[in-house]
Amino acid sequence: MYYFDDDPMFGNSTAVSILSGDVNFPNYNEILCHSSDGTVSQAKIELVAPLFIGENKCQWTVFRSECRVEKNSSYLYLSGKDNSKKSLDKVFLKKPEKAVDLAVCYGHSFMLDEWQSLVVAIELYKFFGASIQQLYWRSGRVEIYNLLKKYEKDGIIKLDLFGPTVSNELTEMLGFDIQLEISTRNYITAINDCFLKYRNAKFVLVIDSDELYIPRLGTNLIDELNYFSILNPHANSFVFERYDTFSNAYKNPLLFNIESTLMSMQISTHKRNLGKSVVIPSKTKGIHQHFGSYFKSNTNVVSIPSKLNYIVHNNKITLLNDNETIYFNTSKDKNSTIFYWLSIEKVNEINRLFNDRIKNTNSFKNLNSNYFYKNNLLTCKKELLERLWLRDDVCIENYDYCLFEKISNVSCLSAKINYKSYKLKDDLVMFKKTNTVEIYSSNGCTY
Repeated sequence: MYYFDDDPMFGNSTAVSILSGDVNFPNYNEILCHSSDGTVSQAKIELVAPLFIGENKCQWTVFRSECRVEKNSSYLYLSGKDNSKKSLDKVFLKKPEKAVDLAVCYGHSFMLDEWQSLVVAIELYKFFGASIQQLYWRSGRVEIYNLLKKYEKDGIIKLDLFGPTVSNELTEMLGFDIQLEISTRNYITAINDCFLKYRNAKFVLVIDSDELYIPRLGTNLIDELNYFSILNPHANSFVFERYDTFSNAYKNPLLFNIESTLMSMQISTHKRNLGKSVVIPSKTKGIHQHFGSYFKSNTNVVSIPSKLNYIVHNNKITLLNDNETIYFNTSKDKNSTIFYWLSIEKVNEINRLFNDRIKNTNSFKNLNSNYFYKNNLLTCKKELLERLWLRDDVCIENYDYCLFEKISNVSCLSAKINYKSYKLKDDLVMFKKTNTVEIYSSNGCTY
């Protein structure tokens, strides 16, 4: 839960939190916030973003709560409306991070064993001026986790554990597993936590690790976004189209080279149905994975024409063995190559900085060169999830429906959240996170 002293959208002395619950939760429940000075206010509860296509099939969703509290509060108590007793122990309030120009919010990782596109993204966003990059870890290979901790130590990223919402007590109480009833792997909770954490940023880019926003109209991302802001002074966000991209990279970290990976890219003419957004927090309350939500009045969403810029969706990456050769994209059509954005000198500079900072470290050299999960996930999605999407009774894109076998001698780290339950009133129970811990396994990753 975050405390905002003077926020353009949330106002003065406001405590804001992200919570998940039954889709009808706000319709029949009211929560009271008790400040330390004795004042009480009712929490305003709303969806963090309007339900998107297919999400209305889910029984569980994500909300944002806001309540007025005593100025400079560091904690509060919660209760149900009909129960004035402070039924929940102290909920401590955090302050958002200091003001920065650009924060990058990644969706959470799960069963992560391919690191190539993630490394390219981190390096490019660092090079082009991202102030901080926030990642959330659900599950994946220990080797990749160790590399990300190295990036965090260097101040380039912030890495938080982000476990699934799993509680045997809650499942028994509800009669169903909410992991099967919350859309898109609870992705929206992670990115909205990031959005609250970096509300003091001038711009927030909401992105996946295989998506690259590279500036064309400025030397860095801030210059380009400032330019778009000057052209569109009433903008609350900028939406960029996405185009699928093919590229090659080596499996072996000792052979991996950012320069050759970038120069192998072939941007297709296939445009995704939905783009991705850079959001202005001072004019926006929440975010979906593709767009902002709950905007300041008299502001507007600005769609950036692809002739000005668009996002490279580097989702079709081929991993090569040591004896294979990466072939550069030498097309005369510059628009289909990385040179639509970068000169060869820039590509070389990005590669040199990566080599100097990361490539020769043990964290990078020890990365895995064997891969198990991406193909399994793609198979699951194609053979099962795409069929489930057509049904009206099944929540969408949830890999808990798939079976992933144990894999011996594959070290993985997963995040696990521990909860404590509190009864706010007879028919209202709140599960409060007590901590998130690392769970190691030598038999592969869990979803």
